[in-house]
Amino acid sequence: MASSTKHLILLHGALGCAKDLQPLKDRLQDRYILHVFDFPGHGDFSSSDTEFGIPAFAHSLDHYCKDVGQAPMVFGYSMGGYVALYAKAYLKTPMKGVITLGTKYAWDIPTAEKETALLNAERIISQYPDWAMQLKKAHGDQWADLLDQTASMMKDLGKHPLLGAEILKSLSCPVTVLRGEKDRMVSAEESQMMAEAIPNGHFVELPGQPHPLDRVDLELLIPFFDQGLAEAGSSA
Repeated sequence: MASSTKHLILLHGALGCAKDLQPLKDRLQDRYILHVFDFPGHGDFSSSDTEFGIPAFAHSLDHYCKDVGQAPMVFGYSMGGYVALYAKAYLKTPMKGVITLGTKYAWDIPTAEKETALLNAERIISQYPDWAMQLKKAHGDQWADLLDQTASMMKDLGKHPLLGAEILKSLSCPVTVLRGEKDRMVSAEESQMMAEAIPNGHFVELPGQPHPLDRVDLELLIPFFDQGLAEAGSSA
C-alpha cells in the first residue's frame, strides 16, 4: 500500500485531459497516492469563461498541491511539465520533485507559428474528422474554443517564453527531463539545455519513444517515479 509520503500528481498536455492519464494511473495506483485533474478549459473543466494559459494552469496546480497537505511529486506530460516548472519557479509551489516528458522548452515566434498551424476547427473537421470527434468527446462543445485558446497561448509563448535559463536556475527541487528518442516536436538539444539550466536537473532520452503519450511505453516511466522520490527525500 502506498504510504502518505508518496503523493504523485499527474498533469496532462495541451488539448488533453485527465482521462488521457488513466492508463498511467492504472499502472501506478498500487504504488502511489495519485491525483489527476483537468486544467481550466480542458475536459470536465471545459468552459470559455475560465482563465486560460500557463499562469492560470499553474495557479490551479498550486492550489491542488497545497490541498494535498504535503509536497507531492509532480509528473507533467508535454504542456503539463511546463506548467509544473512554472509553478515551482514563480509560485514556489510545494513539490518534492518534477518529472517532465516531452516538454517543449525552446519557444520563439517561428516555432509557435509551426505548432499552431493545424489548430483550426474547420480544418480539423474537414481533414481529420476522427480527431475532431475525439476532441469533442474529451472537451464537449467547447473544443473549438479550446483550439483557439491553445493557439493564442502558444503564440504568446513564442513572443514571451516563460522559462528562460535564469528562471530555471531558481528551481529548488530535483527535475528529471524525459524525452522520447522519436519525438518530432521536442528536440534532444532543447531538453538537454533545460536540464542543464536546472541546478538539480538531469536529462534522459527514452529509446524508440514518440511524443504522443498514448504511444509511449508507459512501463519505461515507472522507474523514474521511484527514483524521483528517492532523490527528493523529505524535502519539498
